[in-house]
Formats: sequence, structure tokens, C-alpha cells
Amino acid sequence: MGGKYCITSLRHSCEVNALREREDFVLVNVDAPQHIRFERMQKRKRPGDPVTLERFIELEKKESQTSGPGQQLSKTANMSNITIMNDSNDMATLECIIENLLKNIKKCSRYAR
Repeated sequence: MGGKYCITSLRHSCEVNALREREDFVLVNVDAPQHIRFERMQKRKRPGDPVTLERFIELEKKESQTSGPGQQLSKTANMSNITIMNDSNDMATLECIIENLLKNIKKCSRYAR
């Protein structure tokens, strides 16, 4: 299978371990402070999303377990090669950060094919 791919929402360390078998795999963790993630979730108004910050925190804790078959968001994030803090609501800024990241990854011979 040739080509370059972007896979989003890796949620378990086993997924990362399987992808690490590729020499050109780079795991980028995009994060934001908890209160900003909660505000963004509230704005999207998706059915079933928690209504209170307390419930949001409770669900994040459940999704951040470090063992077992469920989601392991914290463990997966800690396995990343690069972390980007997305704490701005300015999409142009985020796009610029991502473009620079992709240019730098491409320059690095370990990830270039």
C-alpha cells in the first residue's frame, strides 16, 4: 500500500503500536485545555454530549484509562512524537502550525519515503 495517509482519532495504545511498525509513522497529538475542549463541545451541540463540565470531566476520565479494551486517550497521547496545543479559536493559526509541522516532517529523512 503506497501513498501518504492521515489517520485521526487513535484511541488505544494497541492502534499506535500496530502503526509504529511502519518506519514512516508519526503520531501527532493535538490537544487543548479541558475548559476549551468543553466549550467547543458545547458549541457543536451534538446529541448525547455532556451538558455540564463535571459530566464532561467524568467522561474524559473514563476514556483515559490506562489498561483494558476501552479507550486509552491519555496513554495514546503520551505515545505521541509531537504534541500541538490548540488553545486558540483562530483556524488560520492552527492551519499555519499544521503546515509548518508537515514541512518539517517531510524534511526529516526518517519520515520521508
